[in-house]
Order: sequence, then C-alpha cells, then structure tokens
Amino acid sequence: MSNLDGINPDEKVFHRIRSTFQNFNGELVLTNKGIVFLKTAGMFGRNRERFHFFNFDEIHGMRSEKKGVFGRNIAVDHQSPKWGNRTLLYSCTPQDAIDFLGAYELQKMYIKTPEETESMILRLIKPKGEADLLEVSSNPELRMLIARLHRMNQASISDNQVLKTVRDVVAHLILKGDLDGILTEENRYVSNVILARKTVQYQVVVDFASIYSQLENKGIVLQTLECPSCNGKLEYPKNGDEIICQFCNATVHAVDVFKKFKDLL
Repeated sequence: MSNLDGINPDEKVFHRIRSTFQNFNGELVLTNKGIVFLKTAGMFGRNRERFHFFNFDEIHGMRSEKKGVFGRNIAVDHQSPKWGNRTLLYSCTPQDAIDFLGAYELQKMYIKTPEETESMILRLIKPKGEADLLEVSSNPELRMLIARLHRMNQASISDNQVLKTVRDVVAHLILKGDLDGILTEENRYVSNVILARKTVQYQVVVDFASIYSQLENKGIVLQTLECPSCNGKLEYPKNGDEIICQFCNATVHAVDVFKKFKDLL
C-alpha cells in the first residue's frame, strides 16, 4: 500500500514528514486543502488512516516548540467543529519541523495570491473605468503576483502569459460583478459608464444639424466644409449624416466632421 493512503483524490500533496501525535505514529501532510495527520494503520504499519484534518481557514497559527533534548513539536493552533478551539502537538525532528513550517508559509502565500491579484487589478483599472490591459500587465508588482500564481519566477514568465492572466482575471471579475463593463478584442476594459458616455456622444453628433447646433452654441458658425478627398469647398448641409462632394463624388460623413471639431464641442 502507498504511504499516502488517507489522502483524498482532490488533494494535492506539497510536503509530508514523519511525526507522532500522542502515542500514534504517522505522517503530517501539507496539501492544497490544509493539514492532515495520517495515523499508521494495518499490518506492518504500511497503511495510513486519516486521523486529523484542518483546512487553512481553521488554522490560526503554527509554530515549532522544543520537545526534550533533541526533538521538536509542531504546534497547530486551530478551531474546528470536531476539536473545538485548541492546540495539537505533532512531534518530529528539528529539521523536519523547519522544512514543514517553511512549506506551510509558502503555501499560505500561494493561497492568498489569487485574491491579491484580483485586488490589485481592481485598484489599477476600476477608478479609471477604462484601461489598456497591456499597460496594466506591465506593472512590476502585478507581474510578480502573476508569476507566483503560476509558481514561476518573475524572470521566467512571458509577457503573453501575464497579459492572458490579466485578461482572464478581468473576465472573472466581470462575471462576479466586481467590474461592470466589457473586454474588447484589443485587450481593453471599458466600463458600462464609459460605454454609455460614448453612446450618447455619437448619438448627439450623428448628423450635421446637431454638429452645427453645438458649434453655434460655442460661437462658431460654419458656412462651408472642405472635402477630405479633393479639398473642394462644400456648402455646409443643414441636415443629414452625409453629403456627396460635387467635385470628386466622395462621400463626406458627419461623424468625420465631428472628429475634426470634437475638441471644440
């Protein structure tokens, strides 16, 4: 039988050490779910029986304490439905205690990384309402978090991996309702508020009459337009959203006229 009997199929083992709890020999195992103590069981002590389990939310603290002259205890402070609020001691060698506590701290850091990544992306783009995700991806602190998320060092992770992760996280935040808006094919995030403003803007300037009215309110009166194709002088139309140049038959669109004067509107 495997030494990992007692580990559930959905648990990934990160570290394990030989240890004892009271009079029981076994293993203390760090998984992606929490801490498991597997008690030795079966003939010849080859099997493992699941004896204790604490998920990360139940663990309030973990430390190493001296036991006798050469041994150490790993003290696990926790509160769980089965054991209440108490501390359990698992005996092991001093080096095993150092290694296990180091692995536990590292795993805690990985567990917090997705939440920290989401929080930073929200801080970078939510106040603006619109953001270039490529620019967001260049943030050094965010890049470090994403590298940790992928269990890579910062120098090894590629720009494409960082950008893809940022895009995936933003999509997830939109799905959760933490962000309200859309992702574009150009890797931009645009909030619904910005989208609404842009929609109103284009609705206002959809025809020549509305452009003329807005410019007139600014004290500007247009009498003619210049054809962008041939530079011919055209009489400014009173309505409609496009006119045909009488010199070169090019179509002049109201929205193009608006773009030319948008800083004045």
